[in-house]
Amino acid sequence: MRGPITICCILVAQITTTCASSSTTSTNEKRPNILFLPIDDLNTWVGYHPSNHQSQTPNIDRLSALGTSFTNAHAPATLCNPSRTAIWSGVRPHTSGCYGLDDKPWTNHVAENMTLNAHLKRRG
Repeated sequence: MRGPITICCILVAQITTTCASSSTTSTNEKRPNILFLPIDDLNTWVGYHPSNHQSQTPNIDRLSALGTSFTNAHAPATLCNPSRTAIWSGVRPHTSGCYGLDDKPWTNHVAENMTLNAHLKRRG
């Protein structure tokens, strides 16, 4: 599966790196303003992607022009639940045990302090 869900995986790595490096800075410095949009199954059907020019997505295109967009990324799993678990926690499906759509909520597979939300909250 290729597309924006995989973009988020790379974005998570960048956010983690940015936050880890900013955690050692003084509190007077401005922290990064992070907008994280995990999108499933959008694939390349966005206007800014070169493969589907018939797509009309003006708001996503405008947002893409203001930030970083990835056009070649990969998902950690082929299903939504394990992919989201990996994106929010940084833990691969074979480690978390979240494999299918019928699994318990992904939060049952990952400790609360291991999520991306918890990481960003600890960094302010």
